[in-house]
Amino acid sequence: MKIRFAQEKDIARIGELLVQIGGIHHKARPDIFNPATPKFNRDELLGILDSANKFIFVAVDDNDVV
Repeated sequence: MKIRFAQEKDIARIGELLVQIGGIHHKARPDIFNPATPKFNRDELLGILDSANKFIFVAVDDNDVV
């Protein structure tokens, strides 16, 4: 497994993973978290990727973000 900076091509997969994380949070605290709402949308993720002060790292296994 390799760790690297996220790229624009990873946005869709990151979004899928954020939905999974939201589901875990919802299960623990359904009074606070909506399971179908990721913390960041596509535009926000792109903004983070373009930022000089914020970073997203991804783990890649067989060319798939995990």
